[in-house]
Amino acid sequence: MNGKRIRKLQQGQGLVEYGLILVLVALVVIVAAFLVGQATQRIYGIVLGSTGGKADSGGNLQIVGAWCVANFTQDPPETGLIVIGITSETNVDTSTTPPTYPTLYASTDTQATEVGDSGLRHVDVFDPASVDSSLYPSGITPTFQFTPVLSDTTADTSLCPTSVTIQDSTNNFISAWPVTAVTWTP
Repeated sequence: MNGKRIRKLQQGQGLVEYGLILVLVALVVIVAAFLVGQATQRIYGIVLGSTGGKADSGGNLQIVGAWCVANFTQDPPETGLIVIGITSETNVDTSTTPPTYPTLYASTDTQATEVGDSGLRHVDVFDPASVDSSLYPSGITPTFQFTPVLSDTTADTSLCPTSVTIQDSTNNFISAWPVTAVTWTP
């Protein structure tokens, strides 16, 4: 083999190596985008809700109302979040009380948590007895609720978040909604 032919073969080998590197870099980018995709989606949802915007996943996951209540009718007074909505999710964990949706995550602009990770913060199957029916629109039958207590010692709307998002970790559905602060007095 002459030197010219060897150089030509080596150039071809270099192009193959270059192509393999490009494929590897593309795979790394795709994996990274997948891993940060839900976090990015959640951040956009929180920003959208904070500016008064609303978004849902076409009926697959939809918040229909979100309120932060400073409740002076209880002793001691408390502050809590009430978020209700509709989901097409059918995976329900009935071993918990109340039953929960293990794939739904909730986030607010003041905290972000994997729901179901703690006994205090989780997305429950809707319980009509726990939420005043005058809060949700007529003709709507909610299927989930997110009702964390923000303070069990004081009623203070300054503790309230301005937006909430609910995400479905298996289907990448998301719903964002602004939170309305209200005060309940005796």
